[in-house]
Amino acid sequence: MLNIKNTFSKFISGGYGLPITFWILGVLIATVLGVATKGITTHGQWVFLAGIAIIHALLITIAVWNASKLYSGRSVWKWSAKLLAILSAAKWLWFLPDFLVTFLSAIGISIHSSEYWDLNARKLTCEPALYQLTPESIQKRYEGCVYAESVNGEVINLRCKSAEINTEFFYTRNQNDCNKYLEKLQVLRKSQKSS
Repeated sequence: MLNIKNTFSKFISGGYGLPITFWILGVLIATVLGVATKGITTHGQWVFLAGIAIIHALLITIAVWNASKLYSGRSVWKWSAKLLAILSAAKWLWFLPDFLVTFLSAIGISIHSSEYWDLNARKLTCEPALYQLTPESIQKRYEGCVYAESVNGEVINLRCKSAEINTEFFYTRNQNDCNKYLEKLQVLRKSQKSS
């Protein structure tokens, strides 16, 4: 029977050797996780798979590092494996804040941006923008978004049209500007209804 503690200990200490640790336990599993995240449809699925991928990246970095210390072949492979493992872990650490915000959102805790206010023209509301729905994060997430600012720079407009999304977002950089434009929208709607 498979002894999980011994198997994990052998893996983390680099006991499976550099080629198996790097190519099969590292690259192959990371590729499978990357492909799996492409087909997700909910925040919960994304959080689950991204969590597994982050844990895998951290563990494989340790395992590759240890396997490369034990490796007796050409030193170029030893150092290349260490460098790639570090770069992989750094990539996942770079995405860790987005992962945490998405995770908190999935469990019902919203994190708001301190830089942007969401001007919702349909609901006629002004609220601090969610961290994962700032202009920058929307442009990262969806291709085909066109960024525009008003002449005075008070209103930011994002028009996103692609296979994934077809909508507009409006932002201001502070609450006063948001309320000012919200009042203008309300007056405009009242005049449209009366005419």
